[in-house]
Amino acid sequence: MTPFHLRRRIRRRLKVLRDRMFSRDGWRVVYQGFLRVAKQDRIEVVHATNSVGILFWIRETDEIVLTRQPRKAMIVVGNPEGLFLEVPAGRFDVKLGVVGLVVKEGHEEVGATFDECDVVILNDGEPLALSPGVLTERMYLTVVELRQDQLEAGDRIFGNPGEGERITRLRVSADEFINMIHEDMKTWALAQWFARHRLETKGT
Repeated sequence: MTPFHLRRRIRRRLKVLRDRMFSRDGWRVVYQGFLRVAKQDRIEVVHATNSVGILFWIRETDEIVLTRQPRKAMIVVGNPEGLFLEVPAGRFDVKLGVVGLVVKEGHEEVGATFDECDVVILNDGEPLALSPGVLTERMYLTVVELRQDQLEAGDRIFGNPGEGERITRLRVSADEFINMIHEDMKTWALAQWFARHRLETKGT
């Protein structure tokens, strides 16, 4: 390759990088990884894919299926591993629709096997913003009613090892789930929905 062609290739590459860093509306990408952080003036926005949160209810035993896993961002004094109790969840880093993602994550995180028609999307199918002042991610809150035979028997470590997940599955009574103090927003929101749902359907 001649010096001329090398310089032209470098200029083209620099143009591509510059176009990626600066958009036409004045936003500048200051970080690009699993997440993307863009900045305009003094405002920074974290771009993340949307996600789903899933409430699994076993009607026969009146139990809720939860997960516990280490979360690096949740490490605090007194919880050095960041162990976090929450409903199963997942994000759209694969080409699936909402119900398809719920089926996938349910199988991976708690060993549940069910059909797409079993998934109910709350809030008329509209996703909810998680932190609208800084984060683009919106979450679909969903509910799945399971039979006991739709849940894998026995205990093991669940999750996707390729993503570093080490998930323990827990089953708690519905009353305990409603009354416990939650640390996680999606889990708390689904507990509130479930409590209201039980009151509305009591005796039916």
